[in-house]
Amino acid sequence: MHRQRLVVGLSLIAFPLAVQLPFTLLVERFSYPDILLRSADEVLTRFHAGGSSMVFTWYAYALCTLGLFFVATMLPDVLEQNGAVARLSVASGVIAALSQLFGLLRWTLVVPVLATRWVEQPEQHQALEVAYEVQHRLFGVLLGEHVGPLFMAAWTATASVMLLKANAPRLISAAGFVSAVLFIGGLGSGLSRAVPMPAFVQPLPMLAVIAWSVWALATGVLLVIRSRARVPGIAGASGDPGQLAANSR
Repeated sequence: MHRQRLVVGLSLIAFPLAVQLPFTLLVERFSYPDILLRSADEVLTRFHAGGSSMVFTWYAYALCTLGLFFVATMLPDVLEQNGAVARLSVASGVIAALSQLFGLLRWTLVVPVLATRWVEQPEQHQALEVAYEVQHRLFGVLLGEHVGPLFMAAWTATASVMLLKANAPRLISAAGFVSAVLFIGGLGSGLSRAVPMPAFVQPLPMLAVIAWSVWALATGVLLVIRSRARVPGIAGASGDPGQLAANSR
C-alpha cells in the first residue's frame, strides 16, 4: 500500500508537469488553443506545414491523459476509501480520461488526412471544410471541451471528498472543489459557440486547468510524504501532524 501511495503521488506530480512540454510546443508552433477558433483553411494549412513533428507532438499530448486514467483508478485504494463516492470517482475519472484521449487523438488520426488533402486537392476544399467542422465539433467541442471537463469536475470533486475522509488538509480539498467549479463554469465557453454566453466564461477553462494543476501537485506531494507513514489513511486516524511524524519515524 505504501509503495502504491508513492507511485500515485509521483504520478499526480508528473502528470501536470509532463503535459506542459507538448502544450508549450503547440502554443509556440501552432498558436494553440487560440487556433481552434480559426478557419479550417488556417488550421489545416498550418498543421500540414508542421509535418511529422506536429503529429507526434499531438500524440504525446494525447498519451499524457493515460496518467489521469491510472491515477483515477488507483486513488481510492491508496486513500483506503470505498463505497459510492469511490465508485463514482473511478467512473468519472475514467470517462474524463477517455474523453480527453479521444478528443486529442483526432489530431493524429483524423486531421493529418484532412490537412494533406486540403493542400493537395484544393478542388475539394468545400467538402473538406465540412468534414473538418464535423470532426472538430464532435471530437473537439463535444468530447474534449464539454464531456471531458464535465467529468473532470466530477472526478476532482469526488477525489477531494475522499481526501477529506482520509484526513487530508482541508485546504487541498478546497482547491479541488474550486477547480471543479471552474471546470463547470468553463463549459460555457464551448456553449458560446451555439448560444450567447457572458464574456467572463471564456477564461474559465484555463483558470480551471491552473487550479487543478495546483491541486494535483499538492495532492501528489501529500501522498509522497505520507507514503512513509505506517498509519491508516494518509494522515492518521486523528489527522494530527505531530502524531503522524512520530508514527512515521
